[in-house]
This record gives sequence, structure tokens and C-alpha cells, in this order.
Amino acid sequence: MKITIGVSGMDCGSCAVSIEKALKQTPGVQGASVNFASSKAEVDYDASKVSVTDLKKKINSLGYKVI
Repeated sequence: MKITIGVSGMDCGSCAVSIEKALKQTPGVQGASVNFASSKAEVDYDASKVSVTDLKKKINSLGYKVI
């Protein structure tokens, strides 16, 4: 499944890279792309292994806000 999650609090491109890396390391995530300019994370994931709530918690745990 694919989902687009709005993310606030990114100050630069390296913030997007940090979020993307953390999402890709999450079990059940098959791919992730975070765009600093649009403040969005696109995540391809296996819903049987990880929930949308888990993905949002991961982003929040990094110090960013899901919008």
C-alpha cells in the first residue's frame, strides 16, 4: 500500500533524508521518499507488518510533526 503523510518541522533537505532513512529501516516499509519542498513523505508499506499509526509515530519520534 502507499500513503502520503504531511510532515512539518523540516528545516532543510537533510531533515528529509533523516526521516526517509528512518522510515526505510522500519520493518514492513518497502520504500520511502520524503520531499522537503512539499513537506510530504510518500511511503510504500506492507499493511500486514506496519500500520499508518506506526509510521506516524516513527516520524513524531524523530521530532517532526505529522500534519
